[in-house]
Parts: sequence; structure tokens; C-alpha cells
Amino acid sequence: MKRAPSPRKPSLPIEVRGSARQPLGMPPAQFLRDYWQKHPLLIRNAFPDFVPPIQPEDLAGLACEEGALSRLIRHDEARERWQVKSGPLSEADFAKTGDANWTLLVQDVDKWDADVAALLEPFAFLPSWRVDDIMISYAEPGGGVGAHVDQYDVFLLQGLGQRHWAISTDPAAPKDFRPDVELRQLAQFEPTHEWLLEPGDMLYLPPGVPHDGVAFGGPCMTISVGMRAPSQAELTGDLADYLAERLHEDQRYADPDLALAKAPGEIDAAALARLRRALPFAAALDEETLRDWFGRFITRYRNAQTPALPDRPVSEAALRKQLAAGARLLRHPWSRMAWSRGPSGATLYANGHAWPAPTALAKQLCAEREIVVDATPTAAAVAAAGPGQRRAPGPAQGAPAVSAPADDGAGRRAVDGREALAAARLQLLAAACHRLALHLPLLARDDYGNDAELAELKRIATSGRRADIRILLHDPAAALRDGHRLIALFQRLSSSIAIRTPVEDADRQNTSAWLVNDTGGHLYLPDASRPQGRMALADRAVQAPLQQQFDEIWERSARASELQALDL
Repeated sequence: MKRAPSPRKPSLPIEVRGSARQPLGMPPAQFLRDYWQKHPLLIRNAFPDFVPPIQPEDLAGLACEEGALSRLIRHDEARERWQVKSGPLSEADFAKTGDANWTLLVQDVDKWDADVAALLEPFAFLPSWRVDDIMISYAEPGGGVGAHVDQYDVFLLQGLGQRHWAISTDPAAPKDFRPDVELRQLAQFEPTHEWLLEPGDMLYLPPGVPHDGVAFGGPCMTISVGMRAPSQAELTGDLADYLAERLHEDQRYADPDLALAKAPGEIDAAALARLRRALPFAAALDEETLRDWFGRFITRYRNAQTPALPDRPVSEAALRKQLAAGARLLRHPWSRMAWSRGPSGATLYANGHAWPAPTALAKQLCAEREIVVDATPTAAAVAAAGPGQRRAPGPAQGAPAVSAPADDGAGRRAVDGREALAAARLQLLAAACHRLALHLPLLARDDYGNDAELAELKRIATSGRRADIRILLHDPAAALRDGHRLIALFQRLSSSIAIRTPVEDADRQNTSAWLVNDTGGHLYLPDASRPQGRMALADRAVQAPLQQQFDEIWERSARASELQALDL
């Protein structure tokens, strides 16, 4: 006997009608159950006979205040160009706008205006700590910010005029950004639903829904009630700092049950088990993640110095030639190594870095300080080691078995050429612990933008409460326009990375570039446009005046507000 098929659950409506008693068009509990963080919802007449609590001219006046966060966005349709001007704005800025294709965004308006703040009352069914701010946008016909995606819930209340909204509920909709505009606009956008909102209508969008709103017909004002949604990276970093502050110095990794090591340098299952007992939240990590983190951490932990790169990189062909002539591979004395087994081979850890490697090679590099190879070493051996000679190393980060060039003990040397300059930057970044200062009249795409340098910058920025990276950037708008990866890192980690721009003529005419870290190191280029200068790994006497000059310019400089991640 066949069972009758169960009736299909009716699909939820995407459009409902609200009222003064039910702005959501339904009880809040039903909205939370069916729509919150699940589905978009258009509520017609959510606020009947709505009158905006602030007028456009008052919003423009607020955008001119020093402490207000505002943006003026203009769109040149003919050339498909977008221009962003960050506040504080002036009357002259508004005089250039014209009567179409521009919009003004002002965030945190509820902090400035009590009537605007009163709009939060209908949203009291949500935890107050989830509410971020009320942002208000004013636009002339055609004004908007382009198609984009928000990573938080938002209620878009139409306050004045009409706005055309288009959204996509396609779960496979592409979400790549355009590389040619300053705003985080989508490269492709195909809407599945479109509406024209009138005053009092409200559109709810959960995180991740592509959408585009454009002013239609005349002046338009939209009130956005945005939620706060910290990223997992922010939560994890702050929790780690919180726990670290409360753990006593005597509470340490311990191994009273340690057995004889079967293979030198191996991070085995027993070590991972001890880590899980020692760390408050390690139980939530899978074995591969825990092993990879610990291998990187323990090989850079309490390193007084780190291996230095050679002045000139050694090519694979040159290395093979030296080995064929009888050269030996010597493990750098400042190198710390470990390895672990994985599902598809081994991982070799050296001074905070990780490389996939054959198990036999990983064992050998950790167990032996001098390696004799034949004339045709494997590619893995070439990648993991370099030719060594018995001479004093210098303290800078590099490959696991490369000896350093000779120096005077402070790592002082000339820098000439882009490869040498990139190596110097990486050495000084790797040597930094918590603090870094960068003076950058120019910022080329490859400067502080490759994977290795960004990894070191992220390490410093997430090193704890003392993390402090300060950057003086002469042309932040160009860096944003070019999509420089350093700007993206700043926008993700703005609590520990600060960027300012010099404003005084004398400071802007300073074309020299420099880097100073918190371990006495510096890199100085007299002319930022030329890759020639000098560096030192530990020379506080020379570093001190560079740090002082940086601090003085920093105090006179202005916040690069155009770089702040903009909630749209």
C-alpha cells in the first residue's frame, strides 16, 4: 500500500503589508522564525504616513561636521566612473554635485539626532547589542552606490521620494568585486526581484544578499538600520587576548609523560593531545589546524634571531652547480625546525613558516645539521635548503637553511635593486614583534602587497593588545583605487592598523621612505621612487631619529578616512 505524499510546505511570501501595530507585517516572533538571517522581505506600508525625522539640508550639515563619518559619491554614467569624497565635507563639495547621479551617506546619525535615534524603538525585539547604527543616504535621481553585498542584516526604510531596489536571491550568484572602483561593487549582478519603494516601505535583507538601490524620479532619502556582526577572526583574536591576560605565567605547556623521541623534530599525536589539555579552546580545533598552528608557533617562539636571506637570491641552477662541485648544506644555527605527519605526506616547519615535504626529507632536515647530497638533489631539497658556509648569521627571516651574508653584527648594509629591497622589507617585518611604523610617499603594487609580507603584517597586527602598525601614506586614494592588498588588510584589522596622510606642504614634499620596527631595525630610502638605500637589523642609534621624525609627522597628519570600510 503506497503512502500518500506529504503536502509541500508553502513557500514564504517575499512581500507583505505592514501596519502601525505590526511594522514587520507579522509578529516579531514569526519574523525571527521565518525571515531573520534566512530570507529577504519587503514590507509595504511598514510605517504608515511616514515623515522623516531629519531633513536633507540638516543631513548635509551633519556631513560637514568634523566627527561625522560621511561619504559623497558621484557616478559618471558616460565613462562609468565612480568618485568618492570622504567627510568632513564642505559647501563647495555639494556645489559640484549637479542634479543627478550622486548620493550622500552619513553613518551613526542616531548618535547625533534624538529623533533619528527614536526610530530604533520598533526594533526593540532584537538584542540592543546587535544594533550597529542608523545610516541615512540622500540621493538625487540616478544616485546610488552600485550593486554590492553586506555582511550584516539591514532594514532599509524609505524616508523620502522613491528608490528602485533590485536584489538577487540566487544562492549561486557571483560575489566577486570590481577591481576598478573604490567601492566594493559586484563585478556581476543579475537581479531576481525588483521593486519601487515609497515613503514608509521597508526592505529587510539578511547578510550576503546582492542588492542595488537607485534614486528614482526626484530627491530620495533612505534610512538604513544596520546590525553588528563581528567576524570569526575578530571574535577569535579578542577572545585569545582576553584569555591570555587571565592566564598565569606559571601555567605552561608541560610533558611529564614524555617518551623517547622516535624522530627528532616530530610534532606527534601525544604533543597535540597535551596542547588540547593546555589550551582552553583547542578542543574546538581539528587536528590539522592545531598541528599547523603549533608548528608555525613553536618554531618562532622565543627566537632571539632569525636566519637571513642572502644578498642575492640563489637560483636553483646555481645551487645545483655548487652541490655538484661538492658544496654541503648546513642548517643555519638560528634556524628552528619541526615537522609533522599529515594525510598526504609531511609538513616541514621552520621559523614560523611551513612547507610540504617528503617525510624522509623533513626527518633529515630536523635531525642533521650538515647534509651531503649528490649532484642531482630533489626539487624539495632545493626548495627547503640553500648552500651554507661557516660564517656568522645575521638576524633576519629567511629560508630554513640559508646562511646570512656577513655584516657588522647590527645587520647594517646597503640595499640596491628591487629584489634586495623586497628581501630587506621581509627581514624587518619578520623581526618585528608588535609595533611598526611605515612612511610611504609612494606605494607600488608589490610593496607590502605580496603574500609573505602580508602574512608578517597580519602576524604583527594580531600579536595582542600591544599590536600597533602606523602607516603614513601620501596618496591613500590611489592605493584604494588600485586595490592594493595592504588597504584590504587595514580595513579588516583597523583596530591595530592605522593610516594617516600628511597634510602640511613640508611633510608632503618629503619623498624619502622608511620603515622602523620595535627591535631596532630600519630601512631607509632617500628617494621612494628608487630602490636604493640602507638598512639595519639592530641599530637603535640610527633608528631613533627616523622614529622621532615619523612621530612628529604623524601628529600633524590627518586620518585617511577614505580608506575606512564603508557600510553601504
